[in-house]
Amino acid sequence: KLTDRQFVQLHHNFTYLEEACITLEKHMAVCLRGAISSYELCLNCEHAFDVMRGEVESELFSKFTFFIEQTVKTIRLDIAPVAAKQTLGSAESKKIVDAMESFMPMIATLPLDVGQRALALANSTVVASVERHLGSQEVKVVSTEGLLQLRVDLALIEQCLQKFTVFSTDTANDAFAPLKQLLDLFLYDDWATLFTTYTNADSVYKRVSLDTTAKVLAKYRESDDKTRSSVFVAMKTDRDKKKRKETIMAQLSELRGNKLPLLRTTRRVPGGSISRINL
Repeated sequence: KLTDRQFVQLHHNFTYLEEACITLEKHMAVCLRGAISSYELCLNCEHAFDVMRGEVESELFSKFTFFIEQTVKTIRLDIAPVAAKQTLGSAESKKIVDAMESFMPMIATLPLDVGQRALALANSTVVASVERHLGSQEVKVVSTEGLLQLRVDLALIEQCLQKFTVFSTDTANDAFAPLKQLLDLFLYDDWATLFTTYTNADSVYKRVSLDTTAKVLAKYRESDDKTRSSVFVAMKTDRDKKKRKETIMAQLSELRGNKLPLLRTTRRVPGGSISRINL
């Protein structure tokens, strides 16, 4: 099995051989006095080496994306406060960063368009893999601490990818927007903004996946640490929390059906009870 570096060297070798073959074929065309045009020979040669380089790139990208996908699957989303260290990246995010810092400089030695595809692929693979992981049936519980840790992990991966924006004008920040918007909904309890502005072209949540959001909410568990922000930060009883969750789920369902939902929220009334109002 060839290593990534060996595949990269193959890519360079194919380019070198292509140039040598083109030179040879032009010489042969002259010797054959036009029996076969040098243009036709060059086209055949370039096509053959394009195919070989494409196979090398496909192998490189497949190995790279497979590693990211498999590593993301192991990220814990149900961690408890005692296990949470939201100032540090998880072991999984460090593995992904290490892989990127090894892979991308190798790709940088290849033509610019290969680097551009590699960067775009890295961004899209991280986002798609995390969204799949959040919605996976294998993930039974998503905790506040798990989302806080995920935010730190994504920031570290984004910071790593931004080192390679020389390949493209697209930034990791733009690519990661759907995930950042989803995390903001849960960690800042910003559902009111989502429900009142989602259909607007300039909505801050225009790129969030409503399907993924609904799946995460169904698994969401409030933090035991009351200093944490959460969807249920204003709720005191389990009954109120359940109603709050049901209300948000219903509004998400309406929004997914292309209907702008009537915003329902809560307010505390004299005596400490909670009353629901429509905005």
